[in-house]
Amino acid sequence: MPNTKKSEQAEKNKHSNAIKRRRRRSVFEKLQIVEESKSSLTTICSVARKNEIAPNLLYLWRRLEKEGKLKAFNAGVKVVPASAVKLLQARIYDLELLLEKKNKEIEILRAKISGKPIINDLEKYPLIKMAIKYDLFGDVNL
Repeated sequence: MPNTKKSEQAEKNKHSNAIKRRRRRSVFEKLQIVEESKSSLTTICSVARKNEIAPNLLYLWRRLEKEGKLKAFNAGVKVVPASAVKLLQARIYDLELLLEKKNKEIEILRAKISGKPIINDLEKYPLIKMAIKYDLFGDVNL
């Protein structure tokens, strides 16, 4: 009989000391645990123990929730790398410069067609300068 009790005890210890697999929690679960930990009736350690998480993880979730990052941390929101953001910002800047240049070219062409004096910065726009030089505007009185 004593042998049976020892084997039962060994089996029990074996299961209690088994390595638990990492559990992923949804943002909703994390927020519930954080709210539970804010109660003045419980301690952070007791809430962590009850939910089978480490107290430092609960502190992390509390900090993220306080900073407003817990919702976007795992909420299915796609996050763009900072390098991609910088590349896209550079591309936007280049396109804005190109748009500004094209708008200036349009302004110069409209001024030329309407007979208004042209601004003296045609050197920046070689195509317009060439069109004026070779009279590519056709019957338009320039």
